[in-house]
Amino acid sequence: MRNKFAYDAINDVIKAGLDLIRESQNNVRDSQFDIWLDYSTKMLDRLSRFTDPSIQINYLRLLLSLQVDRNMNASQKLTSCLEYLMKALQAV
Repeated sequence: MRNKFAYDAINDVIKAGLDLIRESQNNVRDSQFDIWLDYSTKMLDRLSRFTDPSIQINYLRLLLSLQVDRNMNASQKLTSCLEYLMKALQAV
């Protein structure tokens, strides 16, 4: 772990997403996902000054691909984001 601040912040975003899945019983509504997504993108934007900028760039690419895929529901999109963030956590 090279950057404890970034690690803790990304970990908090992941925990919030996991809590959302748990509380919604894996039936996340679009509005809930949108709120979490706003939180996650703002957090990564703030962290981009302290971490490898490719983490944020690749996250934005993922979000773009999720936006294009109309077949995924909010729970599936959240899961995809969390999977990416868990991998990114290893890089900070």
